[in-house]
Amino acid sequence: RLNSWQNTSDTWIDLTRWDECRQFVPESSLEKCKCWVGYDGSDTTDPTSITLVFDLGNGQYHAKSHAFVA
Repeated sequence: RLNSWQNTSDTWIDLTRWDECRQFVPESSLEKCKCWVGYDGSDTTDPTSITLVFDLGNGQYHAKSHAFVA
């Protein structure tokens, strides 16, 4: 399983740099973009999640993620 929790002060992604990537992307601009979908179905009490990753071109991607709890 890839859901392996880590306990370290050395993070994989610098959250400051991650937050700098945030930008508004209009829904209409995503209509013709290539899209990949990831799905994680819940088994017990964890949320069911779906993520869509859109290829904006020029090495840029836009991700939309939704989680559902019953």
